[in-house]
Amino acid sequence: MLRYFFFILCLYIVSIGFSAHAEQKLFKRQYAGADVVLSYRWQDRSRKNRTLVFRLSKKDVAKGNSEFKGFDNQKANDYAFKKVQEFVKKFPRLRVEENSYGFDVIYINMSSSEQAVYAKKIKAAQEQAMEEYTKQNFYMRYGDYVMPDHRHIAKRYVTPMEPVVRAIRSKTRGYNQRATINYMLGWLQTIPYDQLVNRETSNGAGFQTPYGLLLNNRGDCDTKSVTLAAMLRQLYPHLRSVIVYVPEHAFVGIQMRPQKGDYSIRLGGENFILLDPTGPGLSLLGEVEEKSEKYLKAGKYSYQEVPF
Repeated sequence: MLRYFFFILCLYIVSIGFSAHAEQKLFKRQYAGADVVLSYRWQDRSRKNRTLVFRLSKKDVAKGNSEFKGFDNQKANDYAFKKVQEFVKKFPRLRVEENSYGFDVIYINMSSSEQAVYAKKIKAAQEQAMEEYTKQNFYMRYGDYVMPDHRHIAKRYVTPMEPVVRAIRSKTRGYNQRATINYMLGWLQTIPYDQLVNRETSNGAGFQTPYGLLLNNRGDCDTKSVTLAAMLRQLYPHLRSVIVYVPEHAFVGIQMRPQKGDYSIRLGGENFILLDPTGPGLSLLGEVEEKSEKYLKAGKYSYQEVPF
């Protein structure tokens, strides 16, 4: 039996180094026919009140929330075992029997060298099945761990975030690109921070989809980063974006020409300006928390690009 451990990413919140802190003044969730109406009010860095209201389809939200759940090792192994069963049916001298540790392979009239060849093939079939299961459930394997497949979840939510982005566009008419992004950042940073490991208040997986973030009004660093990446792609379809990882934290990078004072990193010969939607510290495009900056300067980071 293969057993994976869930990788908990967001273990610190962004507050040190930022003078202003996020403050959400209102969150309201109302159901109206086939829709759910979400209303927000918060204060920005200048203490000015901001508001945002949008509608989402209840049906779409329900489907989205059912797509991502805590990783289940038993279900993953059951899926892999069925795939291995299908595989060995092709070979009359092979049989597999499930046990409490996974499964046994029964070799019928085979030499040790033949057994070694087929054992390798069965192992490959099992590994492929586990890869399929994780991908179908929006996870990815990370050594002996699994973690949410952030880049593909972000891609999947580009279209669902259209009502949110439309509402943001209406609030930022006349704003340039940087000001619009900062408006979006401030709103996300004011959504209360939560590590999402308590099953009474979340799915217990340490992550939830953008729908979960909006509907439950709580999220952690990678949940907010995935939501931001999806909204940025909806808002600016040709803008490249990455999700950047440092130890115990995640945030976003976008391919833009840096201005003076922007914190950016070079990836593949291109500049990516960094932005952190986590909160409660209120930061702007090009600002990162000092702990993250230390990791970045030491080269202790990795990234995934959100596919087009």
